[in-house]
Order: sequence, then C-alpha cells, then structure tokens
Amino acid sequence: MHIITVTTNTASGGDFTSISANEGPDGWNFEISDSCGLDFILPADTLKELPDVDGLIKFINAVRLDGEPSFKGLIFGFFEMNFPKNRKLNEYQIESAKEFLEIESKDFPDIVQKYQVAIDEWLKARSEI
Repeated sequence: MHIITVTTNTASGGDFTSISANEGPDGWNFEISDSCGLDFILPADTLKELPDVDGLIKFINAVRLDGEPSFKGLIFGFFEMNFPKNRKLNEYQIESAKEFLEIESKDFPDIVQKYQVAIDEWLKARSEI
C-alpha cells in the first residue's frame, strides 16, 4: 500500500522518498525507500493496525534522517533543511519553497490535502518572522 511519496525538486533534478506498507502476519510492515540512498529511520517497522490518516501523518512526522538530528519529519525535515525556520522568507523564496516539494499518495489522498494546508501555514509563518 502506497502511503506517501515526497519528491524534492532541486537544481540537480527530482529526488524521491517513499513510504509503503504491506499487511503481514504480525500487522502492517512499513518500508521507506529513497532515490539517493539516504538512511531514514521509521518510528516503527511494524504496527498491529494500519493508522487512520491522522495517525499516518503522525507516523510520517516522526521519520528521522540518520545522522541529522535536526531533521524531524519527512515533509518538514526537508523544508527546515532548505528553508531554516529562523529566517524570514521573501516572496521569491516562498514561491521556491512551494515548488520545492511535491507530495503524492495513491491510497491516501487526504494526506496530501492535509499536508498542503500545513505547508501553507508553515510558509505563512515564515513570511511573518
């Protein structure tokens, strides 16, 4: 089951990270793959039950990048690394940030919608620092 794919659009092209889940005898087994071979750490490899959309968002927000303690959450970890939260963003930077990440979820389209709202709020807060 496809949970989410995050594509980062950089000058060198688009890199992607995906989370999927498959039902097994012990519950739902989660996997994360990255086109650059980065080592991400999932909050759990197996869950007894598949979370609802809000639970999946909490799961995605708990993903960490090995060796990068400031990377917190698959979506906002990428944003914070490229657009630090303590810096005000001008209009050009906000537009760049909007194009920086693409999010898709074949099986959970509500995840995409909820993240779009959260990203808009995050960008708005960065324009008001």
